[in-house]
Amino acid sequence: MIMLTHRPDVGIKVNEIVDTLKTSDNRMDQELLMFMTFLRGLKDIPNISLSLTALGRKIGRALMQEYEKENGIKGWDLDTFKNAFEIINSKLHIESEWKLEGKNLLYTVRKCNIATEGNRFDKYVCHTSREAFKGALNYAFGNRAELEIKKLLSHGDNLCEVAIRIL
Repeated sequence: MIMLTHRPDVGIKVNEIVDTLKTSDNRMDQELLMFMTFLRGLKDIPNISLSLTALGRKIGRALMQEYEKENGIKGWDLDTFKNAFEIINSKLHIESEWKLEGKNLLYTVRKCNIATEGNRFDKYVCHTSREAFKGALNYAFGNRAELEIKKLLSHGDNLCEVAIRIL
């Protein structure tokens, strides 16, 4: 049995993000900043894992919509998606590599400063970030893309690696 509970603390955080975005000139940068702030606050909220999937995907979709508007993107392909995330990752200080091979894209995260603070790894932040990536991928490609997760820091691997295939 799955029991869902109302989490007013999550609603308050989301409202803070929305209020701040209303006053921003550069929405994509502001969304990234607020995303980071929100993620840092997750460690103080118990039993939040069920809400993180939906929240992460909404954030990923919103990031791509803002990137699309700010950069005049009319359609997404693997190269455009890669370029968007290279910019996002550089702003978030995520060390990543991309390998584009035809209709396949291999994405490797070597160091994730979002989920790691010092020697502490936060699995909830990692989960939300991963779901944001999935939301961005779904926004860009819909059901035309397939995501294969190969390695995850949250599963004890020394890096995260996913393969994206365009169908």
